[in-house]
Amino acid sequence: MFRFTIRELVLVTVIAAMGVAWWLDHRLTTAGRADAEAELALEQERRRSVTLQRDLLGEQLQLLRERVASNKLQR
Repeated sequence: MFRFTIRELVLVTVIAAMGVAWWLDHRLTTAGRADAEAELALEQERRRSVTLQRDLLGEQLQLLRERVASNKLQR
């Protein structure tokens, strides 16, 4: 049968542990990157939405000011 020394068994164990550690790190890094990209896209969409709302409110405020000014002139 096969005869392995302690040194060979430790070496195989270390190599297997390093492989598993690398695989876990790679899997977590990939998942973390996808989450970060999704969060970034969501934040950009929120900012775009806030900008559009601010512009719309600015236009509405301008229209109200024009109406108030025209009403003052008519009196």
